[in-house]
Amino acid sequence: MNMGQAVERLMPFYNGSRKEADKALRLVLGLQMETVARGERFTVTGWGTLEPVVRPARRARNPQNGERVQVPESWGVKWRVGTNFHAIVNGKKDLERDDQGFVIFKETGK
Repeated sequence: MNMGQAVERLMPFYNGSRKEADKALRLVLGLQMETVARGERFTVTGWGTLEPVVRPARRARNPQNGERVQVPESWGVKWRVGTNFHAIVNGKKDLERDDQGFVIFKETGK
């Protein structure tokens, strides 16, 4: 699923408004990015955690000429799946849906 498809799936919750569904999705994604960029974890219990991680400086080799180069320290993002999400992906738990067929997210495996 890509961004446009996700927006289309959200549209029924915003009275069919593509603009409002897009805004809502972008707000959640933006909040995740802002939180991680500040160096903090973004956790939704049962869904997963995004957290910033430091990649230390290191020496590497340029594959084109074999020359040794210094790679500076950088930041990355680590994703850890939540237990409820993991159980659903592995078929140990079924997705719960409302009467319209939309998935209902629950924080825990309850």
